[in-house]
Amino acid sequence: MAKVTERQRQFGAALREVMRLEAVAAGETGRAESLALGTVVWRDPQFRSDSQYSDALVKLKAIGVPDEALWERIPGVTPDEIARWKSMRDDQASAVLGGNVAALYGTKPHEGDQGEDEPANELPDAA
Repeated sequence: MAKVTERQRQFGAALREVMRLEAVAAGETGRAESLALGTVVWRDPQFRSDSQYSDALVKLKAIGVPDEALWERIPGVTPDEIARWKSMRDDQASAVLGGNVAALYGTKPHEGDQGEDEPANELPDAA
């Protein structure tokens, strides 16, 4: 594992430079500048089960690591998914702050409403 991690560090800088040169050749100077400052993010070379990742994320959350940083550590999660999760979280927070708790949990059932699928329990008249 140590050899793989070391090679990831070495190849990361070279890969970033290749991508920067490709952007320069394509005439995309803005992207080239961004790539020069960027970092190559490698997948974790060690196999871990979902429960091991979950346990680690819960422990990191307990010490105050922000949600976004935790989401980045989940294997297979894309930046687009993280952006969608941020948007969903912000929408939920806006709903609560705006007083629309029903947006999170659904509307409160009316008293005596037993739903459309369940027939009302009617007791026969005792005469």
